[in-house]
Amino acid sequence: RVSGVRIRNDLELVFSEACSPAILRRLNDLGLLAAIAPGLLWDAWLEERFREAQDFTPPPAWQLALPRGPEPLLYALWLLRRPPAEADRIAERLRFPQWMRRAIRHAQTLVSHPALQDPVSRPSQIYDALQGAAPEALVAAWLGAPVDSTVRRAIDAYLARWRRTAALMTGNDLRRIGVPPGPLYRQILTRLREARLDGLVSTREDEERFLHRALEDASRRG
Repeated sequence: RVSGVRIRNDLELVFSEACSPAILRRLNDLGLLAAIAPGLLWDAWLEERFREAQDFTPPPAWQLALPRGPEPLLYALWLLRRPPAEADRIAERLRFPQWMRRAIRHAQTLVSHPALQDPVSRPSQIYDALQGAAPEALVAAWLGAPVDSTVRRAIDAYLARWRRTAALMTGNDLRRIGVPPGPLYRQILTRLREARLDGLVSTREDEERFLHRALEDASRRG
């Protein structure tokens, strides 16, 4: 039996060809993809997505790179619509490293995430859904979503505007106003970031007022 690593290397040689979608279509027609792993299929949707991915360059506003090359992105797109258990079996057959398996699972989650599908989701909800996702997962979900969909718009806004949002106040500021050091710092700074994302604060003074109100509310609740 041919090893998964050998098959993956051969597939990546196919990926490097300009006509790779046509080659993969032919392999599918001959039953060779299914022979590698049941569920490893090819169709018109994938062909279109692969062509788009081959020509894709992240917009400058995203400030995003794909440091591991295009292959992980193409695999994530390929398995994006497969049932998770089936995608896991294919990943095992092809001996994907764990980071690639996580990226594929994350991309699958993102394309159907409620916060990305709901047009009235708050920016902080979208941030929470996308924070920590690998670049390959973000781009695969963006490419896999319909053009002008809420999923694409949410990912674009996160990468272009929200991803680098942080509170202006720091742990030193919290210490200065008497907040005791500890896990509460992370909770407070997270709430301040959420408030900034959602337009509830815009200046340091806004953050201080927001923080004092939050501390007073917490004190009243005991």
